[in-house]
Amino acid sequence: MLALASVFSMNAQIATVVSKTPILKGVETDMNSPVLSPDGTKLLFCSANYSNLRMLDFATGEVTVVAKDDRSGFDALFTPDSREIYFVTERDGEGGLKMRQLKKYNIAKGETKALSEEMRLVRRPAVSDKGFSVNTDKKSLKKGSVGIAVRAEDSRLIITRNGVDHEYSPVEAYAGYLWPTLSPDRTKVAFVAAGKGVYVTDLEGNILAHLDNRRYEAPSWYGNDFIITQLTTDDGHQLHSSQLVINRADGSASQALTAPESMTMSPAADIDNNRIIYATVDGLLYEMKININK
Repeated sequence: MLALASVFSMNAQIATVVSKTPILKGVETDMNSPVLSPDGTKLLFCSANYSNLRMLDFATGEVTVVAKDDRSGFDALFTPDSREIYFVTERDGEGGLKMRQLKKYNIAKGETKALSEEMRLVRRPAVSDKGFSVNTDKKSLKKGSVGIAVRAEDSRLIITRNGVDHEYSPVEAYAGYLWPTLSPDRTKVAFVAAGKGVYVTDLEGNILAHLDNRRYEAPSWYGNDFIITQLTTDDGHQLHSSQLVINRADGSASQALTAPESMTMSPAADIDNNRIIYATVDGLLYEMKININK
């Protein structure tokens, strides 16, 4: 931990932390995996086992249960217009086999609609305001059109451009790619190559930058020029430390925002409101306000 602190201290200070405030403390418990809506007005979160998907409306403070199903919070995401939520549920079928299903939740109507039959494998979907695309163990399902989206399957980065899927493998990774995410201007992709850190590519899979720390996880874009990451240490079984780090997206500098012993994780960044929503290991959510230093 001291070595990590010395590395960060050599970099110029990218941002100033203004405040850290608990969200829903004393009201909700077991809150993990926060996901901000693109317009910043709502927040998804779930239990530690990814069940009990809930949504917070920042304007009203109201919490809505979107789905109580298993896995429902694992692949949950908003559409770009922040009006709908796509998620995958899971249940035990015959013989203990896991059965999964893609569903969509309409926020205004409070209605859930199944978009696929139950299957053994349903991947994370690519979604837009006008449709979705998802791969399953049976076939690919598509409805409407998806302009620009990104998802990862094994060691393949699937970038949808103009409704067409393009597959890339810009770097070798023994355990595949994780946490793919589009920049707000929809021109760049950040993802974790397992064991190698965060890579940034353009929409044609060309590597633009490498955030070179093999323990970086869960990248979240803070505007188009910064990426918030989770930096963890563990022994393969138990988490020893976890902190949040802000990185320049070109890989030129990084700065710790929280201490290793804080056990902070799962950042969801929102530069328009100068904030980062994050979880702690004990199932609490916090809002951190920061200012980028000029």
